[in-house]
Amino acid sequence: MGSNRLGDLIEIVARAASPDAPLAERQAAFGGHVPTAETLLRHGADLHDRDRRYDATPLAVTRHFGRVAMAESLAGRGAA
Repeated sequence: MGSNRLGDLIEIVARAASPDAPLAERQAAFGGHVPTAETLLRHGADLHDRDRRYDATPLAVTRHFGRVAMAESLAGRGAA
């Protein structure tokens, strides 16, 4: 699958799965996948949503797992 098609697929999934966007955002943060996280944020993912199990925000997850580029991206968008 080409990068444009992958980007299109991410956009579709982000729109279709908006109730799951916080979980998807945390997964993108865990994996350090900045483009996926940015797409989810453009479609309404909550930077401040907390994981029910660990009470962690996406930024806390990125810091815990050492995802520097992701942490910088989230912090630049106002994540705390």
